[in-house]
Amino acid sequence: EGLTDKHDSAILHGPPGSLSTIAVEGENVSGEFGAGAVITNLKDPVMNSSGTVIFAATIETDSGTERAIYRSTGSGKTVAVRTHVNYAGMPGNAGSYFDSIMTDLMINQAGDILFRNYIEDGPEGIPTAEDCGLWLFSNNTITQITRNGAPAGDLASLTILNPAARSFAGEYVTFQSRLSGDVTSTNDDCLWIWHQGTLSLVMREGEEATVSNGTETGTFQGAGAALSVAENGVAVLSARLSNSDAGIWRWDGQLTHIASAGGPVPGVEGHSWNSFQTIAINPRGTILFDASHREGSGPTTQGIWAVNSVGQLERIFVEGDSIIPNGGEAIQ
Repeated sequence: EGLTDKHDSAILHGPPGSLSTIAVEGENVSGEFGAGAVITNLKDPVMNSSGTVIFAATIETDSGTERAIYRSTGSGKTVAVRTHVNYAGMPGNAGSYFDSIMTDLMINQAGDILFRNYIEDGPEGIPTAEDCGLWLFSNNTITQITRNGAPAGDLASLTILNPAARSFAGEYVTFQSRLSGDVTSTNDDCLWIWHQGTLSLVMREGEEATVSNGTETGTFQGAGAALSVAENGVAVLSARLSNSDAGIWRWDGQLTHIASAGGPVPGVEGHSWNSFQTIAINPRGTILFDASHREGSGPTTQGIWAVNSVGQLERIFVEGDSIIPNGGEAIQ
């Protein structure tokens, strides 16, 4: 019959040349959701380094619409978490349940799932203004990371607004949120780390940034800031300052400045950082970034730099460095 917009999307898994289909729109899933249940939408596949895949699905049943997160290791799939089910650990009344499509999907090495969703709890339970949150699903139990109206860490009298997941590794979650309370549009954007029920503020828009470039300091901008965490809880923050200079900071319980535009480049005499491109962190907390720098207003030079496990900045290579020990062809 050919493809239609009701079954033209699929989730596939496997190495190149040996892919298998995990799920396809139009597929019957009556075993999980009752007779006549069909997948009508697939979204957001995510895979961890062990090859476990999760994805969001919308299912139409004889009694209405259901949403679910499926989990697969490549052979078959199972429902991990779904709407209209009360899981252990959920806040609110005994009949509370998730009632919307799961978003912000992330999975760690252990197979625990992080997602964003809304809770339906009835007129006597959680108010609508506080029903959106980030949730951890592990061992068939839900743990609340945060939600609208939850306390904003140590920021007295302020609460979380519109949390959005940023990274998930080991037992650590990072997320961005706005603040609700006595705030303005210049100081209401934050980045957080959650670990085993403890919430730590990493960056707040408008707060003074620790900068060691010897020239200028400034306050953090919220727009465009990013925070990624490693399995040991070390994180890397990239953000802009109020003077629009970009910078990189390392978090291990406190922020340590690594580099920012206009600051000196260690080991490259007379050069200042110009811009930062790819910024990444591995599971052990080593930070890697690609940056350009230059002398005065001269041409830029590109390089790759690392921040090791004890926070020391290391030069990997810079344009012009030899790729052969003791001399040889230079990197272009």
